[in-house]
Amino acid sequence: PNQVQVIEPTLAVATADDYSACNNEAVSFSITSSTAISSAQWDFDSNGTVDATGISPTYTFATAGVFIPSIIVSHENGCVQEIQLSNPVTVNNSTHRQYHRKQH
Repeated sequence: PNQVQVIEPTLAVATADDYSACNNEAVSFSITSSTAISSAQWDFDSNGTVDATGISPTYTFATAGVFIPSIIVSHENGCVQEIQLSNPVTVNNSTHRQYHRKQH
């Protein structure tokens, strides 16, 4: 007889420490999951290239824009999940953010 192994569902969530940053300013990211993570591959600028690996990488955006990083998360139970950051990261030119901060 064939046997079926039931694997618990996985739920990974990615977050950033700052969703509004300046270009050339480092932003820290992290993943939390309902199951153990064995690896994570991050594409921060949506160009299809892995920019960083690991559960808690830091990335510096060189140009201004709105970015929604995508992550391929491999879980220790064998499941692979592709997720996106829950909110976009808005990257402004350095001079814009300095001006904006002075106005408050």
